[in-house]
Amino acid sequence: MEDDLLLEFERESAPAESAVTLQELDKEIAKLVSLREAYEHAKKKASELNSECEHQENILVGLLEKAGRTSYEAEGIAKIIKCTQTAYKTPKTNDDKLSLFNYIKGKYGSDALISMTSINHQTLNGWAKRELEDPDVVKIPGLELPTITEYLQVRKK
Repeated sequence: MEDDLLLEFERESAPAESAVTLQELDKEIAKLVSLREAYEHAKKKASELNSECEHQENILVGLLEKAGRTSYEAEGIAKIIKCTQTAYKTPKTNDDKLSLFNYIKGKYGSDALISMTSINHQTLNGWAKRELEDPDVVKIPGLELPTITEYLQVRKK
C-alpha cells in the first residue's frame, strides 16, 4: 500500500513531458533581456525628463512670484496654478509620541486620544492643520515643524 502511494506521488510530481526546445528557450530569454534593456533605457529617459520638468516648474514658480501672481493662463495652452502642500511627520521617538498623546489627552480627553493612537500620516496632517487654525495653538508638542512643498498644477486647455 505504501509503495502504491509512493509510486503515485512520484508520477504526479514528475515533470510533464513537453515539446519545448532549447531554441525556444533561447529565443524567449533573448526577448526578455531585450525588453528589460528597453525598459531600463526608458526608465532612465523618464528620470531625465522628470528632472527637466522639475527645473521648468521651478523657473515658472519664480516667474509667478516675480509677477506677484499665484496662477496664470496661457491662452490656448494651459493654466498654471502655484500650490502649497504642508506635511507633518508622524512622531518617531517615544518622547515625541508621549508629548503628542499628552497634548491630545489634555485638550480633548481620553476618547479622542484612543481614537488617534494608531494615527496614520493623512489623518495626522488633517488634524494638525485644523488644530493650528486655533490662534492659541502655536506648536503641537511632539510634532516637528511641517515640510512645506510648492508645486505647480498644470491644466491643459
